[in-house]
Amino acid sequence: MTDYTGKARGFWVNGDKLVDSLVGYDFLIAKYGSQFHNNVQKAYDANIPCILFYENNPLQFIQAGLDKSKWLDSANEDLQNIIAAVGARAIHGVMIDCSMHIEDNGNLLAVNWLTQTGQHLLDRVWANLKYPKSLVRGTYLYMGYKVPLAYTEIDRETINMFILANANISTTYKATSFNGVYPTSDPTLPYNDSSKCPWYFWLYKVMTNGYDVLYRQNKTQLYEDLGFVASTVVVEDPIVEDPEEEDPITPPVTSNMLEAINAAIVELAGIRKALEERNNWEIKREIS
Repeated sequence: MTDYTGKARGFWVNGDKLVDSLVGYDFLIAKYGSQFHNNVQKAYDANIPCILFYENNPLQFIQAGLDKSKWLDSANEDLQNIIAAVGARAIHGVMIDCSMHIEDNGNLLAVNWLTQTGQHLLDRVWANLKYPKSLVRGTYLYMGYKVPLAYTEIDRETINMFILANANISTTYKATSFNGVYPTSDPTLPYNDSSKCPWYFWLYKVMTNGYDVLYRQNKTQLYEDLGFVASTVVVEDPIVEDPEEEDPITPPVTSNMLEAINAAIVELAGIRKALEERNNWEIKREIS
């Protein structure tokens, strides 16, 4: 059994649930939903990185056929809009969920649709959202533990190759025993060679509104992978003192100023007299 106490510990929150508290957590994985923006703000306020959890829907590509040039980038546009809405610095990574494998009619989705549409979306994230395509750092593939097990052995090998090609995987089952907040059992992987496909995130324990999650390395490494730098300076509002009230300065009255004032008074009096004469003329005109 591995000692997991040194691993970075985070929380996965459902999209329509509000995370209660992030005290004691090193990161947040927030699924997109009605409470997504509030949960991103919670992570920002807690000074921890936030990873967007986004579900790939292979069915949106089926009507276009297997010709990738005809696939719409609607899913990718959705991702860009989501990230723009919360501010780029608030999202430090994207986790693509490629677990959807059942069609609307209840049939098992063809394995090529599962892997190729997932790869398409991952590639678009890497290309357009500027999260680097590397062993770690920013873009992760998630797949539910039971997905590969639903397919035949031949199709399962295709899924394993898809997982291996993307390296950053999170395909594990929940822990079975715990010591406090940490698991005492090891993750179960749905493929044979775990040395080639090690887990990166482990949703190991069911909690209210989500799961407790472990990252495969410590917090320092996770923050480096995500390019996240925790704020160490608390910016306080500056104290602004009320300025002392001063007596208004009355400018001295000069002879030129007096002449200008008198001229203005004479001009106004002339205008007033002209208006009165015009009014009297109009009244007489109406009478006559």
